[in-house]
Amino acid sequence: MDLHAIAFDASGRLLAGTDVGVHRSDNAGNAWRSLNEGLSIAQFYPSVSIHPSDENFFLGGLQDNGTARRGSNGTWSRVLGADGGYTALHPDSPNILFSQTQHTGNLFKSTNGGKNFQDSSSGINSSDRDAFMCPTVFDPNDPNVLFYGTHRIYRSTNLGDSWSAISGDLTDGGPLAAIRAIAWAPSDSSIVYASTTDGKLLVGDDGGTQWTARLTDLGDWSRITRDITIAQWDVDTAYMGVPRFGVDQVLKTADRGESWTALDGDLPDIPVNAVDVHRSETGDIFLFIGTDRDVRISCDEGGHWTTLADADLPNTIVTEVRYQPDLERLVVATQGRGAGRVENAAPEEFSEICASNDDDDDGGEDDDDGDDGSENENGDTSDHDSGSDDDLSGCGCRSNPRRLPVGLVALSGIAAQLHRRRPRRAPSAQPPANRRTRSR
Repeated sequence: MDLHAIAFDASGRLLAGTDVGVHRSDNAGNAWRSLNEGLSIAQFYPSVSIHPSDENFFLGGLQDNGTARRGSNGTWSRVLGADGGYTALHPDSPNILFSQTQHTGNLFKSTNGGKNFQDSSSGINSSDRDAFMCPTVFDPNDPNVLFYGTHRIYRSTNLGDSWSAISGDLTDGGPLAAIRAIAWAPSDSSIVYASTTDGKLLVGDDGGTQWTARLTDLGDWSRITRDITIAQWDVDTAYMGVPRFGVDQVLKTADRGESWTALDGDLPDIPVNAVDVHRSETGDIFLFIGTDRDVRISCDEGGHWTTLADADLPNTIVTEVRYQPDLERLVVATQGRGAGRVENAAPEEFSEICASNDDDDDGGEDDDDGDDGSENENGDTSDHDSGSDDDLSGCGCRSNPRRLPVGLVALSGIAAQLHRRRPRRAPSAQPPANRRTRSR
């Protein structure tokens, strides 16, 4: 595990902040006590799978803490060890799921909801380059088909029993160059996008066997992302986030990647790690992004961005943002503040939030909750002392944070539940001894 911080408290006790939370030693490091009860501080990679109907289920890979599953009863458990990577959940049979540990070939399949895993890497060359983890996604139109990204694309047509490479090297061949994200069109499996760690965005229109580089100057980013989403209503339209400073950070194409339009609007200069889009029955388009600081929404395709600030989601790196229209909820995963969901998030609520934010652009204070919090240096009047779900605190961002009808519900307790005992790898998921587990 990684050690992030170390200090002594006023009583001379040693405190350590690591990938597994906060611990204290009363005897100079000979023994440690967890201080994680009630904290939501997990570090999720872009790796999350959400259940099509069970709103409590949650599966995701964690930095140095394996793969964690939240069951229907709200209890977290570790189902795989090491660094937890991409996960994939069968859309029709959610007991079938895939998870991985770091680097190529360390892919595992469970047919009983994560109780046991077996190797699922037959046909994958373990010497392929990777982005520390390997994007793994289901074909949205055929749940028996999966895709897996290294520096090339693999496909399985038998639910991971075997794999075959269907593309060549999609990168420029550098020693660390690999695929960091894959997105298949929801309405047409022949259309696929991929981004690479050496700054390329490629589009395939024949199911992933032939590719055309549409962007080549996105900059290097060495880890996996969820930075591409393809519109459900139009295979030619896609949106992309760019996790860099000093560039256009939200992009849109309406011609399958031949040209791109920047949708940054009044977005500050901040990397965008994740993007999702939803079009309502009335035709309104809502863009959601996860940045290095917060979650934001645009109701006018990037003309204006509104921060969705919350008492349970302070400034933090957001690695996932996913909207589920059937459940009317927004799911968020972060690198350091665990995961959460916004319930009762119907499209009309977001429209109201955006409209309210437009009304505040003349400099008026955000006082729609009626509290009498004093104005802070950022010009909002949120009550930062309240920890209730209905209280959404200001974040000091460029856009005024807006309140949701129901706040972000933290999927909390993961730190305490997972860190009481921390096996390096679940006994039922031991990979072969020759698997690589190097770090970068």
